[in-house]
Amino acid sequence: KNKEIKLRIPLSYDTFKINIENDKHNLGSYYDFSKKEKVNSFLMILGAFSLSIGLSFLALTIRNMIIASKEGFNYQKELTKILEEHSDIIVNVKRFYNKKKYNLIYVDSFKELMDVHSRVCNPISFREVKKNEEAIFLMTEEDNAWIYKMTSKK
Repeated sequence: KNKEIKLRIPLSYDTFKINIENDKHNLGSYYDFSKKEKVNSFLMILGAFSLSIGLSFLALTIRNMIIASKEGFNYQKELTKILEEHSDIIVNVKRFYNKKKYNLIYVDSFKELMDVHSRVCNPISFREVKKNEEAIFLMTEEDNAWIYKMTSKK
């Protein structure tokens, strides 16, 4: 059984009514396309504001992820360079033993640690504490221990 409804749609008007000519199914109603509901401007403004805040947070998150990956890359690049250039004086260790009390001296750069090495001539102990994040270089002499802590700036 095919159900057919005949519609007459005038094409010359911007708005039109759909009238049912063949009302076999007792539809007897129509939809008037000329009745338009008003858009709630408050909700539109709130939606646009929420969208802009969301896009801002997304942009900041992407920016921070890019910066963090670059810093991690710089950390790995610098660590690899240090280990390759100074492989003859750097010793990989699994654990730092502290059998006696040392005067701990923290240096700000590996270059400073190398300056101390040129004076002391002891090997430098190395251990990466957190993979791709933090490495410690340690050199001891008598009662002094020089420490350089290299970190990824995340």
